[in-house]
Amino acid sequence: MNNRIIQIIAVFVLSLLALFLVLRHSIENKNYNLHNFTKLDTALVDKIVLHDSETCQMILERSSNGWLVNEEFITETNRVDLLLSTLKQFVIKSPVSLRVKDSIAIQLQTQGVKVELLSKGKKLSSFFVGSTYSNNKVTYLMASDVNEPFWVELPDFSSEFSSRFSVNEAYWKGQQVFNYDLKQISSLTVQYPNEPENSFKIVYKKRAIVLYNLLKQQPVVGFDTLETEMFLNEFRFKKYYAKINRQTENELNVVLRNEPFCRLMVETTAGQKQHFVFYEKPGQGKTDSFGQKLKIDPDFFYLQTGEGELFIGQYYEFDPILRSLQSFLKE
Repeated sequence: MNNRIIQIIAVFVLSLLALFLVLRHSIENKNYNLHNFTKLDTALVDKIVLHDSETCQMILERSSNGWLVNEEFITETNRVDLLLSTLKQFVIKSPVSLRVKDSIAIQLQTQGVKVELLSKGKKLSSFFVGSTYSNNKVTYLMASDVNEPFWVELPDFSSEFSSRFSVNEAYWKGQQVFNYDLKQISSLTVQYPNEPENSFKIVYKKRAIVLYNLLKQQPVVGFDTLETEMFLNEFRFKKYYAKINRQTENELNVVLRNEPFCRLMVETTAGQKQHFVFYEKPGQGKTDSFGQKLKIDPDFFYLQTGEGELFIGQYYEFDPILRSLQSFLKE
């Protein structure tokens, strides 16, 4: 009888021990997966890849000039800083309950954003982030290799924050129209339809600069190369003043039928050509110092990109690149 009791107790103890080891292994695995994106030194991150289920992808890569987006333009630093600070500050509130775990995991994989963090080509972390249709005020994170979603939050922040991991190019671009580093520029063509004598083209290759007179279709001899290189450096961080919405866009149809006052084409070293068209903006009630109504706005203009986007630009911002051929000639 005593042996029977001892056997039962032994089996019970061994069962408890086995259960403990299984639970411990499960917890350790969860902690290991959490460690990948909660104990990350964001200072090491030099590349961030964001992509969704619809194959939209944004690649943010640290460069000597800032964070480069899809190898095309440099984003505003505060956008990336916000993303990295979010990775440092978020805390895990709780694991998702077993009842909804599978459905939330599927939603993260199919509707969320997959985030990959790299350092010198080595992957540091990979996870999904997003909210759900049933509760879009909550943010969930899940390591990409394990279906274990967690409810996460930011201290002193009551809403969801998955939008900080956007794959929308406009979000990262901010108010930037273009941003060309000197090393990215292969050539620039500036045409003034109403003043063809001021039109020119600059070809830049291995620090050698060639300036062309477009009206005469020939290179210019004896121009100021230093002044020309300074001009090329002005094509950094050009921002629009306001974006044209659809309602205002309809009112611009007449304006856009007019002859533009400037056409700009930038060809990059990667072979991409980007076009920008500048239109005068009506005075719309503005007056000069004598109280006379102005036909043309002296402060703002309309700008259309090759992709069809419409902006209001400010001369103060763009005047340094609206140069004439004569401005590069030595006196």
